[in-house]
Amino acid sequence: FSMTRSYWSAALKNIVGFVPFGISFAAYFSVARPVRRAALLTIALGLSVSLTIEILQAFLPNRDSGTSDLITNTLGTWIGAASYRGLVPAVAQVFPQLNLTHPRQ
Repeated sequence: FSMTRSYWSAALKNIVGFVPFGISFAAYFSVARPVRRAALLTIALGLSVSLTIEILQAFLPNRDSGTSDLITNTLGTWIGAASYRGLVPAVAQVFPQLNLTHPRQ
């Protein structure tokens, strides 16, 4: 670990890379397969996927595994899930003909 430009670049890529994951699964758990706490389940799934990736990377000689990746991936998932929660009311207001209801959380 070192606070270099490449470290921050990699951290930003990890965050941005998991935002679509968070949006997608928050939408899935809210609409297609409704669950009570869709955002929390999405974040737990993001953490699980990230942990799996990091464990697998530990066995690859040309890859590094670290807890900072786990944290940044989970943060990206959280940002995505939170973005979805904010996105639904905004889209419903702009397109009332879609008859969207705010997802259950």
